[in-house]
Amino acid sequence: MVQDYRFFPRPDRLRELIEKEINAKYSAYFSGIEKVNFTEEDQLEKDLLMRNGFRDWDRRDFQKFIQALEIYQREDIEMITKHVGNKSEE
Repeated sequence: MVQDYRFFPRPDRLRELIEKEINAKYSAYFSGIEKVNFTEEDQLEKDLLMRNGFRDWDRRDFQKFIQALEIYQREDIEMITKHVGNKSEE
């Protein structure tokens, strides 16, 4: 879920929050795991980190993007977008 090619800010923190959320949801089902509190602040932080990444990118999109950067100038957003093919300029 937190693949590097999705450009999530602070991916280590996002991984930590996701694990904390999973442990909080399932701690009642597993023995040996003490209750984990996944707070509203944790949820807000996780949501913010998720929103600032490219969740709809897959490895192929990333590879096309890197290839476009090798071919076109960094400022040539229109050509980079066309090369990637299925993404908007945003």
